[in-house]
Amino acid sequence: MNPTQVAFYGLALTELIDAHVKQANSMIPSNYAGMSVQQYLPTNPRRSEFSPEEEREIEKGKQQWIGRIFQSDADSPAVDMASPTKSALLAALLGALGGGVVGSTLGDGGNAAGATIGATLGAGLGGAAGYFGRVATNKSIEEQMRRIPENGTRRDVLSDPVVQARLAMQMQAQQPVGRAGLIGALLANN
Repeated sequence: MNPTQVAFYGLALTELIDAHVKQANSMIPSNYAGMSVQQYLPTNPRRSEFSPEEEREIEKGKQQWIGRIFQSDADSPAVDMASPTKSALLAALLGALGGGVVGSTLGDGGNAAGATIGATLGAGLGGAAGYFGRVATNKSIEEQMRRIPENGTRRDVLSDPVVQARLAMQMQAQQPVGRAGLIGALLANN
């Protein structure tokens, strides 16, 4: 590596660090030095119990194959829940299909052994990911329901300041970094 390339990579690294510092500084609320940071403070205390109607909605939600596809702000957050076992079964089927195709392709020209091994691995990994992913999602939905008023809706969840701050950070993370992008600059100089 010649000295010019070392200097260029050093400059690119410096720009990347500067961009992350600017991003971190911009995450501080604009009115932080002023009076109000209320938008980042929780407004509802965490409830320890659900109402009987909410418990029925949660149990009903945990019996579904998948969460509601066409969503409304007037829906209970529980309609997004689904059964971890049924989700694992669906994910295992998709994993077996994908693993079988990959195993057949990588095998000796359509060899059934490669497809079988790929389908078995795909089903196992897909099923495990589907199960544990759905368990985590259901727990997250229950926790969100504990932090909104009794019999709250999806609109109440979206109005929660903690959820708003999380969504804002996700949106900010999707913004491009640097002037022309670090990877573009590295590829253009080689």
